[in-house]
Amino acid sequence: MEVEGMELGILSCEIKKDTITEAIRDAHEKGFTAIQLFFYQFTKEYATFPSEKMPDVMTVDMAEEARRAAKKYGVKISGVGGFFNMVSRDLNVR
Repeated sequence: MEVEGMELGILSCEIKKDTITEAIRDAHEKGFTAIQLFFYQFTKEYATFPSEKMPDVMTVDMAEEARRAAKKYGVKISGVGGFFNMVSRDLNVR
């Protein structure tokens, strides 16, 4: 069933790839036409602190990689996201 104006998308954190390009390529190969990117999973900090969701820095290089890969594989970036722990006991985390 096709619904006009709607596309099938996926969250990048459900794909489990190491790079933005790999995630977008995998989404394309699985038939998705849109992706929401959680940039933290593509940072070096993710390997150490996988429960955190917000990168300290989202670089221009990351944005450019996402733009290039989305164009190459025909996948729309429907959003970018991340969140942080608002109920952490550590005030620096909140």
